[in-house]
Amino acid sequence: MTLGPADAATIRAADGGEVAGVAASKAFATGRASAAFNRKYLVRAPGVGPTTVELSGPDKPVVARDAARTYLWAALAPDAVVPPPGAAPVESDPEENTMPSTTPNGHPPPKPPDGSQPDLPAEAEAIRDLLHDAAGRLGRLVAAPRHRRRQARAIRQAVESLRGPPPFDT
Repeated sequence: MTLGPADAATIRAADGGEVAGVAASKAFATGRASAAFNRKYLVRAPGVGPTTVELSGPDKPVVARDAARTYLWAALAPDAVVPPPGAAPVESDPEENTMPSTTPNGHPPPKPPDGSQPDLPAEAEAIRDLLHDAAGRLGRLVAAPRHRRRQARAIRQAVESLRGPPPFDT
């Protein structure tokens, strides 16, 4: 399945040599990019509720976005793009359709203070140490109520033993 521009946003599929296309009635297209992908991703996209679908080229990922979510799926190889009926394949212009580079979760990647690349193995070891410390703290936090119950029970038993047995009524 191919999503690409014609006069409007068009979804095209080919069965052998026959090409069928459907114009997306409430959509518009800007630019000249086309991409081919598995149809199950396009079927799932409306459930996410995207307001935009971005194509950067035939070998780039397809991105569907709304105000709060992003749905991304991989495009197939560029030779899988189905051209419009009776037309040559559409070439995308990389200058016209560049997708802005995104950063993880909207935040820039962390850089060391000196501006050099981070030492990934050292960073992984530091995270492992932090997780180890957190696991120890969590274990102590979970054990604290049990320890306090045992301590309260021991104090209660000590106080009861100091009182002695109840007097006998004769």
